[in-house]
Amino acid sequence: MQSPPPPKPEISEFDVESLIPKKGGSLSQFAILVWVLIGLVLLGMNWLVVNKFDLGRLRGPDYFMTRAWQAMEGGNLPEALNAIQKVQGADRSRPEFLRLLAEYLKKTTIEPALLADVLEKLESAGKTQPDDVLWLSRANFANGNIQRARVAWNRIPSSQRSSLMAMKLNIDLLRKEGNFSEAGEVERQLFRLFPDEPEIALRKAVRDLDGTFPEIQRAALERLLKLASNGGQTGLEAVRVLCRRTELTLIEAEQLLKLAEAYPDITPDDRLMIVSTLMRLDPEQRSKRIEAEIERYREGGAALLTRVAAWLAREKEHTKVRELVPEELLLKSPDLFPLVVQGLSEQHKWQEMLDLLKKGKKLPVSNARAAGWRALAARNLNPTDNKGTRTHLEEAILQGAAEKNTLALLGAATLAESWNMTDLALQACQALAEPGSPREVQMLEKCWELAVIQKDTSLLTSLAGRLLRLRPDDVHYANRRDYLRLLRGVELETTLPDGGATASSASAHLLEALKAYRMHDLAKAAAALRKVQDIQDLTTGEKAVYAGLLAVAAGEVSQAYQIAEKIRTEGLLQEEKAFLELAR
Repeated sequence: MQSPPPPKPEISEFDVESLIPKKGGSLSQFAILVWVLIGLVLLGMNWLVVNKFDLGRLRGPDYFMTRAWQAMEGGNLPEALNAIQKVQGADRSRPEFLRLLAEYLKKTTIEPALLADVLEKLESAGKTQPDDVLWLSRANFANGNIQRARVAWNRIPSSQRSSLMAMKLNIDLLRKEGNFSEAGEVERQLFRLFPDEPEIALRKAVRDLDGTFPEIQRAALERLLKLASNGGQTGLEAVRVLCRRTELTLIEAEQLLKLAEAYPDITPDDRLMIVSTLMRLDPEQRSKRIEAEIERYREGGAALLTRVAAWLAREKEHTKVRELVPEELLLKSPDLFPLVVQGLSEQHKWQEMLDLLKKGKKLPVSNARAAGWRALAARNLNPTDNKGTRTHLEEAILQGAAEKNTLALLGAATLAESWNMTDLALQACQALAEPGSPREVQMLEKCWELAVIQKDTSLLTSLAGRLLRLRPDDVHYANRRDYLRLLRGVELETTLPDGGATASSASAHLLEALKAYRMHDLAKAAAALRKVQDIQDLTTGEKAVYAGLLAVAAGEVSQAYQIAEKIRTEGLLQEEKAFLELAR
């Protein structure tokens, strides 16, 4: 008799198969719960992916600080920064993190203000290291706080003050403080202590380039060429120093160009300066070298083309500039456009200049500046067409005033004065004499000169008043204002209110006499005139007034006539002419 088959084991609720419903069956409550939890986990993971959650944050701050230290030791500063940024919240105030951050900032030297702040926090926590004070001084100096930098430098232990970094910093501080003699002495000590340091050798050579004796200058030049051939940052700096020197020989300039080509960080501007030197030393190769540089950079993009075009403009190769730069790019470049206009002006290509500046175009310069250039081109195209030129100049002045464009207004004023359009020059200078501006007094004085030419006594009186308000203690300005008021017969009550002269000069007595005359007191006017001993110091206009008063107030007709007949009327104001006629 066969034994019955062993009973099947009961299916546990934890069996995976229990999570799958039988055909026609349904899920158990436990299975439903598990599937819901799985769904929630998947949704959570999807949210983390979508929101780019960094799972590394789940690790502690100590892990990331360790990673940052390891990255810095390996020279991988970007990775170190990435790890530093993972430390968040209160952990960023821990001394361990502050030390890590300080060492990172020392290596990068790009955030001096932050480094100073971190070092001060470490000092407050009593966690300083021997070189922290030196770095604090350097950080404050880089941040422009010279006084705090000096205070920190003075705290550096004496054993560290002769280090390369400390001495360089001290020299820079002394120069900022105006102690140039002491800075020079420290620099000489630096040269003696660190003669083999490439950076110091470069520094000494640069200083010797401007030495008194030609043999010292020549030796410095040769040392710089040697440093330039050594590579590294110091070599690059040596190349950059040399490319700006004009005393190179042709062989040295050719050597320098080859050295420059070995440095990937050399800029086109540096290279082009060397090429300029070569063209000056070897003019027969000028055209060839220019073409070679144009071809080198032709496909370099708009920014590079602009720099090459600027170099060509400096070399007066204006035709090459127009050939190199398409007008579309030219009309978008605020740096290059003025150079091209200047080039056209130097070549006297006035019509081409006017076409380039044609109204209606969108130009990369201000409307005021463009109008001034149009005035220049129009004047040179047709010198007899004053109306057209004035129209452009008036636009330049109006636009310049609206834009508060100092350069455009100065340019318009200069052009107007040179073309004897004094009224427009005066208008431009009045716009430049903006109240409160640093140039207000200077421009008011220029307005005075132009108003004298215009013989506008009303404006002259107003200008004199403004100048006196700006310089209330200036006797010259006070006399000028009082003279004009009395000459015009205005504001008599507030001019010389005591009715007497405030000084014993001829001008002061003339003012007293003029005031009395305006107040119809001829006797007092005559008494004041008798105080005048010598008229040599009077201006031509004042002499005319004196002569007139002498005739009508003092009755000295003959003496008045003798003075009047020697006075030319061309430069007199209308009111001064009227007094002169009284003496004739």
